[in-house]
Amino acid sequence: MLHEFARRYRKEIGSQFDAKRCHIRCLAHIINLTTQALISKRSQSKFYDPEAPDDHIPDVTARNRDEVGMVRAICVKGCALSVIRRRPYTVR
Repeated sequence: MLHEFARRYRKEIGSQFDAKRCHIRCLAHIINLTTQALISKRSQSKFYDPEAPDDHIPDVTARNRDEVGMVRAICVKGCALSVIRRRPYTVR
């Protein structure tokens, strides 16, 4: 992940970023937490609840639509489907 960051940093900023020397432990976790914090401030949609799987989907007919909430809902559905597809099929 840091090598990709270094490549993009060099492309956007124009200077070098030493990925080995500047290694940050748990960088993916830090990025995940930061992204979740940004999304929660920008979006009013609910978090996914497996007991009520469609409650987190924002109202698409509203005048002020929640675009971030829509992207979140699409990602949650995509992740849920990939997990379901990986489960072994059992015949009942």
